Parts: sequence; C-alpha cells; structure tokens
Amino acid sequence: MIKVLLTHDPFMLENFYGTKAIDGLKATADVRFNETGQVLDTAALIELTQGCDAVVLDRNTPAEAAFFDACPELISAHRCAVDIRNIDVDAASRNGVLVTNASPGFVDAVVELTLGLMVDQGRSVSTYAHAYHRGETPPASMGVQLSGATAGIIGYGEIGQRLADVLAFLGMNVLVNDPYKDVTNPAYRKVELTELLGASDFTICLAVANTETENLLDDAAFAAMKPDAYFINISRGNLVDEAALGARPDERNLARCRSRCRACRRPETLTAPCRPAECHRHAPCRRTDPGGGGIAGAGNRGTGPRRRGTPASPQRR
Repeated sequence: MIKVLLTHDPFMLENFYGTKAIDGLKATADVRFNETGQVLDTAALIELTQGCDAVVLDRNTPAEAAFFDACPELISAHRCAVDIRNIDVDAASRNGVLVTNASPGFVDAVVELTLGLMVDQGRSVSTYAHAYHRGETPPASMGVQLSGATAGIIGYGEIGQRLADVLAFLGMNVLVNDPYKDVTNPAYRKVELTELLGASDFTICLAVANTETENLLDDAAFAAMKPDAYFINISRGNLVDEAALGARPDERNLARCRSRCRACRRPETLTAPCRPAECHRHAPCRRTDPGGGGIAGAGNRGTGPRRRGTPASPQRR
C-alpha cells in the first residue's frame, strides 16, 4: 500500500479535508499525519517523510532542495494550492519526483464571497447588525445599488474573469487592470490602474502576490479613489499598504474596507488569536475596522448618483 504524508495540522485537516475525505484516503493508502500542530520546517518535513512514497503539502510548508535530496524513496509531492511557489522544482526533477498543484476549484466560492462583501458594504449590513447587538439604533441611510455602479477588478485571472461575468450580469460597469492579460470580452474595458481607481465605486483586488505587487495599493492609490469608494482585497495582505489604508477613513471619508492583514507584522489587527499554521503575511486573517464598530466590512453612507433604491431603515426588519 502506498505511504502518504499529509503535512496539514489538525485544524487544517478538518477545514481542508473533513472526516469523509480522510477516511477515504485511509482506505486506499497508509496515511501519516503531522501531529506537531505547527508548520513543518525542512528538518521536520524530512524526518516525517522518510519511507513515504508521496507527500501532500499544505500551502505554508516549503519543499526545499535539501528535502528532496534527503528523501530518495519519494515519488511525488503535491501542493494544496494553485501554484508551486515554495517548491524547488529543479531539485525535485533532479531526484525524479513528480510535483503537482491543485486546480482552482474555489473560483465560484471566491466570487460568491466577493459579491457578498459588496452587498454587505453597499447596504451597511454589518454596521446595522453590530449596532443592534450593542443596543443602538443607527440612523437610516440610503443603500448602494450594484446595478449601474462601476466595479474595478485588479487582476484578471480565473477568479477575476468569473467575477467580471457575474458583475456584468448584475448590470455593473466593469473595468479591468492587468498588464499581463488581454481582455477580449467587449463588455469590459481594460484601463490603467490610476483610471480604474478613479472611476470605480467598488475596487476589488485580485492580483497575484509577488515582489512586483508588494504594496500595490499604497497611499497614492487610495488617494486616487473616489472619496466614497469601497475597497475589497480578496488577494493577499501584502498587496496593501495597511498604514496608508488605515489613515484614509479619517482623512477623506474613504469607505471602510474588507482586507487581509499581515498577521505577523500587525498582530494588533487580528480580531481573534490566530493559529501558528496560519500566522504569516499571506494568511487570510481579518482586519479591524479603523472606523469603529467591530469587524471591517461596512461602507460609509455618503450620497452620490449611484446611491439609490430603498433606504436601509433600521426600523425595517
């Protein structure tokens, strides 16, 4: 029977796999688990992999050259992510190890999350919910109708393309910025980043996280946005200059945002203790709402030509 190591800690096993999947794998392979509760470093990974035919790597565990050199029985290494950025492919090939990555099966899930956040911001759902939980009655305000508003998508990969289709179907004007992608759909317009920021009612960041996009959304970027714009970062936290973002709500009434924080760099931004396996700069941790009132997510209630529809009266349940 093939021997397989899963590097995910118990928390990640529960959330990535579930009992049914684990039981199914056990029925076809001799499965070894990471019981340390921590992300494995190279030395620990080598020790646990000895005698295994395959290793399934969580997204945080690197597979360096020393790992492949020290595991001669290894046949394949599989990373649970859409890329293989922390795997030394050359070393794997030199040792005859097959490397694979996961397919982007989460595209629709991320698009649905993004749409939910847009509705939450535009209709102030979280703001009213938190106010009622505090025993307060917030003033009634006009919600933002997505149809007719402009959405700016930064990054036109598989998620960005699917999101553009969904938002256009809802009647939104869609702008796209991605220097490495062609936009062939005539319903969308490819523009420079500055134009996108200045024209969008909702700016959604889906760009790849790398050295080129580090702090892509900086002070100048937020200054270029509309004063009542909404910002949603569905990508990694290191694309956003958090100091610049945190200052904007006080300076120019920029709508509060949903953003992923750099957990290790900014532990004070966490609303709950993070787990060691998830505590790194690319983790999807939650960011505190700099405007007050609990977690981030509610936009401001400014007025404008796209803010129409039924007022979101707190008296209407």
